[in-house]
Amino acid sequence: MPRPSGVLRYLMTAFSARMADEGMAVAVVMLAAYRTGSAAQGAFVLTAWMAPHVLAAPLTGAVAARARRLRLFYVGALGGFALAISALAMSIGRVPLPVVLAVAAAGGCCGPAVSGGLSSLITRLLPAGAERDRAYSWDAVISTQPPSPAREPPDWSPQRSPRPRPCSCCRQPRPVPRH
Repeated sequence: MPRPSGVLRYLMTAFSARMADEGMAVAVVMLAAYRTGSAAQGAFVLTAWMAPHVLAAPLTGAVAARARRLRLFYVGALGGFALAISALAMSIGRVPLPVVLAVAAAGGCCGPAVSGGLSSLITRLLPAGAERDRAYSWDAVISTQPPSPAREPPDWSPQRSPRPRPCSCCRQPRPVPRH
């Protein structure tokens, strides 16, 4: 089996990391609502996660530009990002809120490397030209993927009422399936 090219590995990594970033925002609020009975803790955690995205972006870009081992920088950023998401999933509603907020803030500092910083790697993978332009196009496509599964959970429960629900594309009632 042939190994994927550097650009393909980049696109797979970027897609996975950005999907986790997008899904985490809604999943953390849903998890907090489930464990605590209120979405307020999830909103605080989400605020602690997103604030460093804005505040740490210039610093992350400067550190990435000066890093001698860029691969090590991004492995560390993606690893810290994944570790923070895992720690939040385990701690929301079970650990005191200040500890959860500190974990969220630390994970949020890794966010700029995931959301925008990864795109800068394309210039290192490909020379200027049509291939690089195509790679940037694919990067833009995976950056604007549809909402993650955490955003709209399917309504497959047997307790669902048989009333028609509006279709998401045209807001018209869907017909009730006959069994």
